[in-house]
Amino acid sequence: MGALTLMAAVGNNKASMAGETETAKGNDFAMGAAYALSKRTTAYVKAGTYNKYKISDAEGSVGVKTSRTSIGLRHTF
Repeated sequence: MGALTLMAAVGNNKASMAGETETAKGNDFAMGAAYALSKRTTAYVKAGTYNKYKISDAEGSVGVKTSRTSIGLRHTF
C-alpha cells in the first residue's frame, strides 16, 4: 500500500501519403505517476504532448500538436 510508480514515454512519428509531396515528422512526450491506494486500486495522473508534427511541403511547413492530461482512479476486479 502506498507505492508510487513513475512513468515516462518518448516516441517518434513519420507520416506520408502515397502520391503526395507532404511529409510529417514529429515526436511524442509523456510523463506520469501512479499511486497504489490499496492492493487493487490506483490513482494516476499523466500529461504529455502527442502527435506533435511538423508538416512540410514545397510551400513551407506548419506545426501541429495535441496536448493531453489524464487524472483518474483504476480499480481491478
